[in-house]
Amino acid sequence: SLGLTGKEFSFFEIVRKNISCHEDGVVKEDKAEYITEDDIELSKNIAKDVADIVEKNYTVDWAANPTKTADIARSIFMMLNLKYFKQINLEKRKQLVQPLLQLAKRHYSKIEG
Repeated sequence: SLGLTGKEFSFFEIVRKNISCHEDGVVKEDKAEYITEDDIELSKNIAKDVADIVEKNYTVDWAANPTKTADIARSIFMMLNLKYFKQINLEKRKQLVQPLLQLAKRHYSKIEG
C-alpha cells in the first residue's frame, strides 16, 4: 500500500525507525508506538531518493571500492541536507547515512539489467 519496491521498503524501515525514535533515544516499554502520516510520507520519499541515488551512481563493484562507496555515502548525505533539512535535524541526518549505505551495499551490490 506504500507503493515501494522491496529494496525501497528496506530503506523506508531504516528511516522510519530513526526518525520516530524519542529524542532521548529511549522507547518506553508497554506503550504503543505511533507514527504520523507525515513521518510515513517522509520515510517513503527518502527511501525512493536513496534508491534513486544508488541506481544513478551504480558502477560495477562499487560496494567493494572505498572511493565509490564514499561517493554514494556523500550523495545520500547531501540529498538529506538539501531536501530534508527542515524535517530532520542534522544529528539524525548524519546517523541515517551509514545504515542506509549498508543496506544499499546489501541490495545494490549488483543490479540485474
